[in-house]
Amino acid sequence: KRLMNANPSPIFWRAPTDNDFGNRMNIQSNIWRAAGENISLKKIDSKEKDGITYVTATIYLNDVRSENIITYSINKNGELTVQSKYVAGDNQLPEMPRFGMMFTLGKEYNNFTYYGRGPWENYNDRNTAAFIGIHKSTVAEQYVPYTRPQENGYKTDIRWFTLTNNQGEGIQIK
Repeated sequence: KRLMNANPSPIFWRAPTDNDFGNRMNIQSNIWRAAGENISLKKIDSKEKDGITYVTATIYLNDVRSENIITYSINKNGELTVQSKYVAGDNQLPEMPRFGMMFTLGKEYNNFTYYGRGPWENYNDRNTAAFIGIHKSTVAEQYVPYTRPQENGYKTDIRWFTLTNNQGEGIQIK
């Protein structure tokens, strides 16, 4: 069964917070907003070793004139490992707001379970009131109605999380 609506893609941007507007991150780091979308494939390789298939894609990030090397490995149990490596070019760039991969799943995967700090949102500078444990919720319950739209529902010290449908089918990220 297909779980993802699209292939995983690199992402270097996040929604600005109120603090980010104060230091003009939304303006100074704006070049990163679409850096993972305006790409060119430089090279793709695949190999199999010890029952694991490896696919390595080297992509050129046109906006920031740098490379991102992404290696996907999948074993016989269907476990997928994704490793992403950013290789800076010679040009001077502003601070990168985020370094990660975007995964898009169907809306039916709305049950959220994780091991980390919770159950409410918490950030590195404000997480001592959120205790480490296994927390269960829904994706919709992660929304926080801030006056100005920004990141919300953030969790720290996550070791793993699952997104499942009502039948318990889904994905676990470690």
